Amino acid sequence: MTQQSSAPPPFGSLQQLRILSSGVYIAEPFAPILAAEQGAFVVNLERPGEGDPWRYTGYKFQTPDGKPVSADWTGERHNEFFISLDLSTPAGRDIFLDKLIPKFDIWMESSKPGTVGKWGITDEAVLKRNPKIVITHVSGYGQSGLPDYMGRPSYDAIAQAYGGLMSLTGLPEPHPPIRTAPWFGDFITALHAISATLAAYIHAQKTGEGQVLDIPQFEVIQRHSGAVAAIYHREKKVLKRRGNRDVTTTTQPNDTYEALDGWVAISALTEPDFAKVCEVFGEDAKKWERAHRDPDSAPGREFDHLLRTWVSDKIALEVVALLNAKGVACSKVMSSQDIAEDPHYQARGVHQEWYDYSLQRTVKGIGPVPRFSETPGKIWRGPGPVGYDNDMIYNQVAGFTPQQIKDLLQKKVI
Repeated sequence: MTQQSSAPPPFGSLQQLRILSSGVYIAEPFAPILAAEQGAFVVNLERPGEGDPWRYTGYKFQTPDGKPVSADWTGERHNEFFISLDLSTPAGRDIFLDKLIPKFDIWMESSKPGTVGKWGITDEAVLKRNPKIVITHVSGYGQSGLPDYMGRPSYDAIAQAYGGLMSLTGLPEPHPPIRTAPWFGDFITALHAISATLAAYIHAQKTGEGQVLDIPQFEVIQRHSGAVAAIYHREKKVLKRRGNRDVTTTTQPNDTYEALDGWVAISALTEPDFAKVCEVFGEDAKKWERAHRDPDSAPGREFDHLLRTWVSDKIALEVVALLNAKGVACSKVMSSQDIAEDPHYQARGVHQEWYDYSLQRTVKGIGPVPRFSETPGKIWRGPGPVGYDNDMIYNQVAGFTPQQIKDLLQKKVI
């Protein structure tokens, strides 16, 4: 059953904020989801028919009538209203510009540069209808630069490759570079997109002046490369991937180690931390000073072997308990089952339940992060099918009569 109100229940820090989202897949759509978890009114616009391809990508659940729905979609696309509209038609363009854009504070999208512009939906046309609106373009290569690059397709792995992250992730040569999963390039882009969009929204509220944001995935990835760029520009040194060791940190232990029943991560970057590790498994820290500072030296390799041998005959949680008791940073490398059964995750209520209108059942996934003391976020509804909220949004927000909505549906505009 379709929700009867065109506004979420009052909660969170972003009540009254209105976002119209027309992107596909992950990098852009995930950004307004984060706002929706904090109470924003978010309308997700898709093409009529199949809608966003993310609905059908990857691991799939089944609806009661046997249709596939992406598990990623089920786990992420909550707290939104779902409408359909064909922006490539003159009628769809007019509805978008004249009936929807004036009612929103923010429009976020992820088409290739020029795609919606050729239909008459330019930044200028949008700002003419709503001078205070914030327009956020998320793309692989940006809205400016070399035309050949701007038109290239991009996904998460491509952004990680072109942005430089993949060259730093994985075991040393001759092993291949490794993509950081799942969808790191998309999720980190979304975080930048929503933070920048909210900054522009604050500016618009103070000045009455909207603006256009250009957020390419590859630039976000490059922004998170730490000192790699500075080291190259200063010393012309190209840092190489080093497995789980950091590319710029040269002390140990700072790696993953195999226990009897899984893997643990240990990070002891300082001399006091290193001394505590040595104390736990009965070694003299002073003897291994060079091993700590230079993991690739002969003493460094020998110490690494000793530590791995010590870990290998213990269960992972025993290693974690022994090292944490001494104040050494250590964790089991947690699987999804480990996380679901972990008492700290349970005590904090990290995983929550909501109703999915596509699957027509309750599902459980990750709740809102981070936490607010006075205006906590929540998940109040799951995703619905394409156009699930057409009647409500086009009536209560756009102002169409039920008959007009029916006519638009028959003409396949919505």
